[in-house]
Amino acid sequence: MKQKKIVSMIGTLVLIISALCLMVSCTSVNPIRDHGVSVNLAENQYEILGRVEYRGIAHNVLGLFSWGGAAYSKLYEKAKAEFGADDVINLSLDYEQASYGIFYNKRTYIMSGLAVKYKK
Repeated sequence: MKQKKIVSMIGTLVLIISALCLMVSCTSVNPIRDHGVSVNLAENQYEILGRVEYRGIAHNVLGLFSWGGAAYSKLYEKAKAEFGADDVINLSLDYEQASYGIFYNKRTYIMSGLAVKYKK
């Protein structure tokens, strides 16, 4: 009887530790670096129309099924629709994340930039 109780306690302890390990996650942020794509424009070559923001949501279930996300093309389409912009410059990207154990993860990407119109 005593041996069954010890095995049961060890099993419960292993289960609790396993559950805790599954609920812990890590985040690492790489330093911002230049990607080699930069253009020097004089201020008289474009007109700033305003700030544009796009939010895209990426979903993941059990680490197996993923859908959604965000892309520059969506931000550009929004800038073109709102302002009639030719381009979006000074981009920034941030995200908010919600996780529900290992079952479901949702990451909301927040992209923003300046909508500009080039002067002819």
